[in-house]
Amino acid sequence: MDNYDELLEDLKYAIKRVNKKLERRNETFNKYSGVYSFTTENIKGYFNERDIKNKNILTIAASGDHIFNAMLLGAKNIDCFDINKLTKYYIILKKTAISKLSYEEFIEFFIKDKKLKNYKKVFNVSTYSKLRNSLPTDVKVFWDIIFLIKDGYQVRNSTLFFKDVINSEIFYSNNYMNEDNYYKLKKIIDNYNLKFYNCNLKDLPKLLNNKYDTIYLSNLINYLYFIFNEPLLYNFRNFITNDLNNYLNQNGKIFVAYLYSCFNIKQVFYDEDSNLFNNDDFYIESIPSILFEGKDKMLIYKKN
Repeated sequence: MDNYDELLEDLKYAIKRVNKKLERRNETFNKYSGVYSFTTENIKGYFNERDIKNKNILTIAASGDHIFNAMLLGAKNIDCFDINKLTKYYIILKKTAISKLSYEEFIEFFIKDKKLKNYKKVFNVSTYSKLRNSLPTDVKVFWDIIFLIKDGYQVRNSTLFFKDVINSEIFYSNNYMNEDNYYKLKKIIDNYNLKFYNCNLKDLPKLLNNKYDTIYLSNLINYLYFIFNEPLLYNFRNFITNDLNNYLNQNGKIFVAYLYSCFNIKQVFYDEDSNLFNNDDFYIESIPSILFEGKDKMLIYKKN
């Protein structure tokens, strides 16, 4: 294992998180933030075959749900990026689980819901034992040690994870969480070899060596102050059109910003900056919200 020192460093920070009980908190995103277990976006509301089937995709890693929904819709190739190093260990565990577990076993292992009969079986070691020999060595060592420190239920309720969304929203927003679709994904998931870029958005172009048809940035627009200097939106817009644009194929799209309905668009774009995205290259689509009343919005850039 070539990355032994890196793995030890990742484990050191992961163990700190496992030893803390989950609580409501505001947290900045960094190299060792908590991991999202499932998406908080209505991915089903804006993912479609037209943008994904037989296409090269670049997406934020996050919970892995962007990745798995893109696989289900027939993406040709998928690369992902995230500043959080812990996402890789979780996504590979999740990907392996889809490959090896039945739908019922997957739900029992990943869904934390006290309404379920066996809800304390979430992250149970007996199910993990079915996965561990199929994991890459570094991912296997990572989870082996995590499961030695605490039982799975405690791990799932620690600050290794962000607070979960409501489970009905997990099923509503993810096409692959439908049982029939889960088994469709199961048949093809091993055909994909994911490439992870551990970096923030601003540094991403320095690492890329492919061009993409579709790029998904999730709701990173809400965290620009961790990434860009002032003026934030001006620098972000220029990054999209002058830097990331170079890695987009002609007629390709960047799904620039997922805007939850709880935010007024003017709160995000500010009155003086609203015209930054007011041209033929940018447009907005509405999506039913899974977290709030009303419609979420998606800001999209198209390379014409």
